[in-house]
Amino acid sequence: MKFINNSKNTESALYFLEKSLSRMEEYIEYGFPINGLVSGKDWEVFGAILLEDEAADGYCGNGKGADLQHYEVKSCVNKNGNGCYEYQYHRNTGHEKLKEETELVDHAFIFYKPKYKDFEVWTVNQKYIQEHTEGEDWSGRIRENYEGTNKQRCRLRVPHTLVKDKGELILKVVDSKVVLSNA
Repeated sequence: MKFINNSKNTESALYFLEKSLSRMEEYIEYGFPINGLVSGKDWEVFGAILLEDEAADGYCGNGKGADLQHYEVKSCVNKNGNGCYEYQYHRNTGHEKLKEETELVDHAFIFYKPKYKDFEVWTVNQKYIQEHTEGEDWSGRIRENYEGTNKQRCRLRVPHTLVKDKGELILKVVDSKVVLSNA
């Protein structure tokens, strides 16, 4: 799959994404579903390139903090204009991670259709994520999730409606063509 692009950051990020998607033909040819073809880590690298950022200090993909120096990166499938971005909080580091994600970094959200030809990238200021997590009492919900259980993760979600309401659309790709790029 080739993307048509128009800015240096966008061009570099889309080139990286093309490499991630290069296995799609084989998946289809041998009958494998393509959902999940672009991994969470691939979206993080894509975000780093697009936003001129880099992995957070000490990043090792272990769920202990933000993905990038200045952004937490989330992705979800566009299901008829709806979707939710999942955040996972581990038993031992959940509150520390929540604090970092709501007080220290902004958030980048990638909203994509299943064949990856159409997607949007939004950024949302940390204050709006903090308002949402406080309003939904994420801290209390994380604590309650682990009381008296052996659960290892607590999963909480941000709806795409919040992202559209509070965020800034920085990249929109339709049928593999960039139609908006503010990156």
